[in-house]
Amino acid sequence: MLHIISFDNIDFYVNYNTIKSSSFITNLINNNNETIFLNHESCDSITLKKTLEFLNKQTTNFNFFNSIDEILLFKLLLISNYLDIDIMLNAISKYISNFLLKHKTVKEIKNCFNINNDISLEENNEFNFVF
Repeated sequence: MLHIISFDNIDFYVNYNTIKSSSFITNLINNNNETIFLNHESCDSITLKKTLEFLNKQTTNFNFFNSIDEILLFKLLLISNYLDIDIMLNAISKYISNFLLKHKTVKEIKNCFNINNDISLEENNEFNFVF
């Protein structure tokens, strides 16, 4: 068992086979670290627990992400990047892409991600952007 401490100091005891998808943690294990403290704010206990749940299932089924709110989804994206978990990073990216495809207009996508148009009308006309 591997001892992992979340950013908010919660202990997790994880089977190596569960976390072996993380290149970051695998490198730490190879350096003989028995206890790993995740000192990145995206590695809080809730996000880490959901990450371990994903890794236990080893799924690319998008239904896993359907019940996750946008904030946790973003944290999962951050933790998968920080821990270098390619399978999870790819699955979340595909899920977000599929989510965006459901929104047929730029306006809907901008509203979903709360993106404000910072291009002036002149710039918009100059580059023929449709915002």
